Amino acid sequence: MSNRLLRLSPLVSRLGASVGLHSLQVQNRNIASYSSRRSRWVLLARDASEIDRLERMIRARMRYAGVSEPEVVVTRPEQADLEAAPLWTDDYSNILSVLKFAR
Repeated sequence: MSNRLLRLSPLVSRLGASVGLHSLQVQNRNIASYSSRRSRWVLLARDASEIDRLERMIRARMRYAGVSEPEVVVTRPEQADLEAAPLWTDDYSNILSVLKFAR
């Protein structure tokens, strides 16, 4: 979901929720010691327990690697965030709704 110009994570989580999927969002910063670049992922699963398992696994690997927040941030979207994100369909999409504006 990494994109310098668009906020795609909320969009993908909202699309997943619209078909009954649960999501977990993961974001990391540049971590030079791991040759890691800034990235975003959205993990989707039908079963909420699978999202729980994935979150535990990611956090365990973070501890093992000695990486902590804010280098890697693991979140679950709140219901209000899902409702605020655009729901793109074949009949509706709005590129401006996901555009990142320079601050």
